[in-house]
Amino acid sequence: DRTHPRASKAIARLLAEAETFREDMQADGIMMRGLDEASVSSADMLDKGWVSVNLPDSHRISGMDWETPETFLEGLRSRYRYSVRKEILPHVERFEVKTDGCLSQEEKDDLFRLYQQVKARALEINTFPLPKAWFMAMMEHPDWDVIRLHLRDGGNGGKPVAVMFSHMNGPAYSAKFVGLDYRFLGSHNVYKQALYQCVLRARSLGCTEVKLGLTATIEKKKLGAEVLSQHGFVKMEDHFAVDQMRWAS
Repeated sequence: DRTHPRASKAIARLLAEAETFREDMQADGIMMRGLDEASVSSADMLDKGWVSVNLPDSHRISGMDWETPETFLEGLRSRYRYSVRKEILPHVERFEVKTDGCLSQEEKDDLFRLYQQVKARALEINTFPLPKAWFMAMMEHPDWDVIRLHLRDGGNGGKPVAVMFSHMNGPAYSAKFVGLDYRFLGSHNVYKQALYQCVLRARSLGCTEVKLGLTATIEKKKLGAEVLSQHGFVKMEDHFAVDQMRWAS
C-alpha cells in the first residue's frame, strides 16, 4: 500500500527478512518476481543492491459478471468472438469436463505425466521441475481445483488429455499449472479448450477474477484477458552473477 506512511519502512523490512532467509538457506541469491511498478519501484530496490530483470507478461480476466457462456462470448471484442467460435466452441462437445475431487492414485499419476509433458516443452520460461509429491499433496488440498478433460468418444483409453491445476483464494481463481497430451493439440485444440473451461469453472465458483499466468498472450487475449507487465529483482552475493543477470535481462 504505497499510500501508507510507513510503506518505505515495510519494503525495507521485507528485504531484510529476505536476506536473513537467504543466509539461513545458504543460497547464492534471491529473486523477487511478479511485482508491478506501482507496488515496488526500481528506486526502492536499486540503491539496496537489487538488479531489475524483465519478466514475461502476466494475464488477467476481470469483470466476471456474466451468467452464461453465451453472455461471456457477447462481452468479447468481435475478432475474439470469431476466434472462440471457430477454434474453441466446435470442440466443446468432444470433451467431458471433470472437476470432482475423487481421484484415484492412477488418475493422479496420469495428471502428473501430463504436467511433465508441458514442462519438457516449456522453454520460454526456464524453471525447475516440481516434485511429484508436491502435486500429490496439492490434489488433496481444498484450496486447489483440478479440471480434467476427457474425450467423450472414449479415446485415449479413457485417460485425461488435459488438466489445469488452479489455486482458489477468495474471489481470485489462479490457473497455475497446465498438463497436456500433445497428440490432441492440433486435432482438438486441447490447450485452448483447457483455458476456456478454466474461465467457465471460475465463474461457476463465483470468482470475480481469473489469473491466467504467463506466456501464450494471443490465446489468452482471445478470452478477454488483459496483459499485465511485470518485473522482478535479483540480489546475488556473486557480483559476476549480477553482471550476467543484468546482461541477460
